[in-house]
Amino acid sequence: MLTLGVPTPGTDELPGAPAPVARIHNVSAGPVADMTVTLRGMPGRGNPIYLELDANPNLYTMEQVQAHARHMGAWLENWATAATNELPLETITTALPAELETINAFNSTGHHIEYKTLLQRFTDAVAAHPNEPALIATAPGERYTLTPESPHAHEFNLTLTYAQLDARARALAASLVAAGVRPGTAVGLRFNRGIEQYIALYAALYAGAIYVPILPELPAERVGHMLTDAGCSALLNGPGLGLLAPAELSPENPERFTNLPQLPFTALTPTAQHPLPADAAPASAILPGHETELDDTAYILFTSGSTGRPKGVAVSHRAIDNRLRWQQSKSRSPPVTGYSTKPHLV
Repeated sequence: MLTLGVPTPGTDELPGAPAPVARIHNVSAGPVADMTVTLRGMPGRGNPIYLELDANPNLYTMEQVQAHARHMGAWLENWATAATNELPLETITTALPAELETINAFNSTGHHIEYKTLLQRFTDAVAAHPNEPALIATAPGERYTLTPESPHAHEFNLTLTYAQLDARARALAASLVAAGVRPGTAVGLRFNRGIEQYIALYAALYAGAIYVPILPELPAERVGHMLTDAGCSALLNGPGLGLLAPAELSPENPERFTNLPQLPFTALTPTAQHPLPADAAPASAILPGHETELDDTAYILFTSGSTGRPKGVAVSHRAIDNRLRWQQSKSRSPPVTGYSTKPHLV
């Protein structure tokens, strides 16, 4: 039998009245179809309190009833502790200590992550795999990175190893620094997809700059808005792309771009026709990008502008490193082990 005691209405409103009188209501009399819960004892008089469960054997096994009794006992004990120490109700739980340990262990997803900048990740790969292919041309306008074991690696004749890509990126980085690009400043990279795009990307990182990917098909005036909003200190134009005149970038205020350095890109591919320049930065050269910190901005990506003027979103090295590590852990596409899923990422 389960009973509830409630105060008699009005008894606490009379002057000098004794404590409210409790009226007893029977919720049930005798066993119920599911489970009867009974508490026996006299609280506060030093007598034990007994919890009894009378369950329907057609609905519960003995093990289930015993587990239910343990949980109710734990809840009562936690309730008494909370009441005695004036703890909030959310501290009360029916879970047993062993169950709480299991839950906490299951939800404990934290683990140590050694974040690195994009340049640090790249130089690590160069040091570990200097002579392995970093970029392989598959077709005009398409570039992927494949493992040497890929069955398709032998089919393509334009390849950059990690060491070659590194050397060309360093050479271009030296040109960017000579043109006035400084650490923490933004550089517009106006390139079609291809090997040259990645050389420029890592060159910007070696220069310590923030790279801003710009699609060549965008209207010049929109490019001008992007350069202004990102605060670009230079614009690097890819092979086959002409320079953009200040009047094209800003018809209303062309003088804004009069002094903006626009650098043409020289295709530094590993061929006899395009050897590496003699003045290329040696591998031992210390370029500004080595001083870049995790929370510095890696790149600025602009929205599509579908709701108005495109807006630039700054992404830190820590953020993109976390994103790429997650993507690598979820990748299911061998033999390609490193690949570009977006124009601005490697």
